[in-house]
Amino acid sequence: MSVPPGIDTDRRRLRDSFAGAMRDPDAFGRTFYARLFALAPSARALFPDALETQQQKLVHALHVLIKGLDNPEPLEPLLRQLGARHVAYGAQAAHYVLVGEALIDTLNQLGEAPLDPEVRAAWSRFFGWVAAAMLDGAEHAQRRARAEARSGPPTLPLPLPQIS
Repeated sequence: MSVPPGIDTDRRRLRDSFAGAMRDPDAFGRTFYARLFALAPSARALFPDALETQQQKLVHALHVLIKGLDNPEPLEPLLRQLGARHVAYGAQAAHYVLVGEALIDTLNQLGEAPLDPEVRAAWSRFFGWVAAAMLDGAEHAQRRARAEARSGPPTLPLPLPQIS
């Protein structure tokens, strides 16, 4: 991986559509999660009952991504770490598709105007890059966990020295 595909032509489309939809960050967070849970009701169980903090985290992460469009390479390790953490939350690969759909639907609903096909395609490419980096981190974390499970708990050399 390196940079999101089409980033040079998509940068302005992404920023403009994001700014239009983010006029009310709280509404963005609420709308996104309502759409996600409409698409995947079973995903609701993966989140805390009170979603305000989660909504703020989403909005913050999106701001970081949009700010990073001029230099996206440093975002990749952060996205891999985020993907690794999401394994512990129960996130599955199929959830990423639904998150992308909920994101684009939210941008379309809350933007100053409906997203045109070029802007939709830009968001699809960009979120595809984000999801691929996160899934890479998730896969690495799962491989590491499987390897640790196979090797068992760490062992101590025997005999242990006497402590006086």
